[in-house]
Amino acid sequence: MRKSQSSAVTRSLRTMKAVGPTCAFNNVRIFSRSIERIYEEAFKPVGLTASQAALLWTILSTEPIPLNDLAKVARADQTTVSRVVARAKRSGFLEVTRGTLDRRQKLVSLTPVGRSCLAQILPVWRRVQRLMASICDLDELQRTAVRVSRVAAGEGGRLGRPDEGESRLGRSQDPRHPRVVRA
Repeated sequence: MRKSQSSAVTRSLRTMKAVGPTCAFNNVRIFSRSIERIYEEAFKPVGLTASQAALLWTILSTEPIPLNDLAKVARADQTTVSRVVARAKRSGFLEVTRGTLDRRQKLVSLTPVGRSCLAQILPVWRRVQRLMASICDLDELQRTAVRVSRVAAGEGGRLGRPDEGESRLGRSQDPRHPRVVRA
């Protein structure tokens, strides 16, 4: 490798090191996992996981809901929803019945045990929500989640080509002037 190539690689590596702390994906992932741990710990005494609780609340607001529609409403992939539903069904929180008009359709509803668990975790959830509200603006978090979901679904914008002078990472190609591109 020539010296000019070597120094270019070194400059690029220095620039890339700055990406991690400013990367939206990395930060949201850390945020999400940390919040999930807090909710998991809080819901553990009732026997629910955070994913199960979120799914039970979604089902409560729309029940009975076809299993295929549940993934869309929960904004999750079908495999994950099917796995969480199966686990919640084994725990007695949900029941899955056949549709009356279309026997191939699977309808998901809460059982009395599922409703009771939601009632038990409501005070715990309120306590965790107060903690979360002390950390971040929950209304802004909800608005951001909606906007990002729309973009991910292709409704609210798309990722364009990098501007001239921008790398695909959204940073200046000149390592002396790294900058984060904000929308």
